[in-house]
Amino acid sequence: MHITFLNAVASNQTEEAKAILESLPSEFKKKALVNYQAPADASEELKDLFPLFLAAKNNNLELVAWLIAVSAHINQARADGATPLYIASQEGHLAVVQCLLQAQADVNQATNTGATPLFIASQEGHLAVVQCLLQAQADVNQACDGVTPLFIASQEGHLAVVQCLLQLQGQTNVNQACEGGATPLYIASQNGHLAVVQCLLQGQANVNQACEDGTTPLFIASQKGHLTVVQCLLQGQADVNQAKKTGATPLLIASQHGHLAVVQCLLQAQADVNQACKSGATPLFIASQEGHLTVVDCLLRAQADVNRAYVDGTTPLVIAAQQNHPACVAVLLEAGAGLFVDLPKLPALTDTAGKVVIGLSLDRRPVTRTTPGFEQAITTFQELDQALAKQAFLGKGPALLLKGCDALLQYGHPQAQQIRLLRAKIANLNSLASRCLYEFYANTYGQTLRQQFYQQQVELPGTLVDQLQALETTLPEPCRHRPRLT
Repeated sequence: MHITFLNAVASNQTEEAKAILESLPSEFKKKALVNYQAPADASEELKDLFPLFLAAKNNNLELVAWLIAVSAHINQARADGATPLYIASQEGHLAVVQCLLQAQADVNQATNTGATPLFIASQEGHLAVVQCLLQAQADVNQACDGVTPLFIASQEGHLAVVQCLLQLQGQTNVNQACEGGATPLYIASQNGHLAVVQCLLQGQANVNQACEDGTTPLFIASQKGHLTVVQCLLQGQADVNQAKKTGATPLLIASQHGHLAVVQCLLQAQADVNQACKSGATPLFIASQEGHLTVVDCLLRAQADVNRAYVDGTTPLVIAAQQNHPACVAVLLEAGAGLFVDLPKLPALTDTAGKVVIGLSLDRRPVTRTTPGFEQAITTFQELDQALAKQAFLGKGPALLLKGCDALLQYGHPQAQQIRLLRAKIANLNSLASRCLYEFYANTYGQTLRQQFYQQQVELPGTLVDQLQALETTLPEPCRHRPRLT
């Protein structure tokens, strides 16, 4: 009989449900039936459900009112904590919500995760339900896992709900953050909800309040490329240079993602074009690394320091060359990029060699003994010669060194004989010659095959050889005159 009764309620058969209840001989049995909750092994349609919950979910106002009248427990909940008021709020059934509240339903009773009827109504954008719950003294700041109704409405872009929640002057905490420190303004900025951002700022949201990692609304909007939101936040006095704990600024992150319009907007707002993060990366460095040519050009026009280097001494020119962005290399060279900025500070011999030869390979200007860093470069090659004799692994070195040796020979360096010997050793050592494709191999196949590559001479796919040969065609002529390494 219990399941039959639940099925009648679930299918909105009000008269049949009433008849089943009236057929019972005692009030005790009637009350037990009205509040019967299906067990976990019941059908999927009924599992863990009870009559009042089903009627509220189905928006059957007549059945809800009748069940309340025959002593249904108004705050009875499913195993997850969801009550009839919660499900009615979620579905946007205003009349049912009003009926349950009149019957003294607990307006702030939350699910096991902390979600209240107000929270779920705000999430779903049910404005009328939100207004009704607020009138019933719903706690506007009660959070679900740290997330408030205002936060979730801002996240979903429900402007009318946000406005309604903010109208409770002195009650709604516009800056209440969730775990991690994100505020309603932050999440609205992240998702590009311009109207919500404007509304929150009018509601006295703290435009510079940051997450635990230091990320601000302006930073996240810049990262996502939401230009109009960035403009709105700047008009709201956002600190254009406020950085994350890593030192990354809105300008740096916009440059990294290639958002030219945002970069231009931030520069117009007096963003520091040379402000670097803790690693030493500047907006120009990161844009050069990613190959965002228009951003690189924009930053250079804004007086970015073309030779400002990473902590290991890598310059924008070097990183652009390493990442095979020839257009960026050309723009940087035209802007006066140097080849050997802070070369003595480079810690690793192999990294130093790679950076030197890349710079020399791509630079079309004559190199003489008066060129800054020339003597350091020759010393580097001498040390590498010794390393090669010991069969030392050179990382990125082999492919770059061959190109660099050709460039040095083309320039007619005085130590040409030594360089020819060095080049011969690189070209003739099969193990090192094959490793010129190491970067392609490792990046494509990952750690497991990388280890196999060292343990035995794994045959390299022809496509990777083709990639290297295609890469060579983008280099200046001096770099192409050498034997193939295949």
